[in-house]
Amino acid sequence: MNTYVIGMDGGGSHTRVAVADQNGKIVSYVQKNGCNRYHDTNAEQNVLEGNGVESAHDLNF
Repeated sequence: MNTYVIGMDGGGSHTRVAVADQNGKIVSYVQKNGCNRYHDTNAEQNVLEGNGVESAHDLNF
């Protein structure tokens, strides 16, 4: 079984999500709009899309 690490940088203007394998190689990267509700009314959706199925498809799960 492979091991993956998910890292997320959420802020007012961007939400960035990266997935790396056990060797530190980035296998998926997604950037969406901000995840701060005070700056973006779609903040929750941006986070869900950043961590969503689109990213998992890149990993061939």
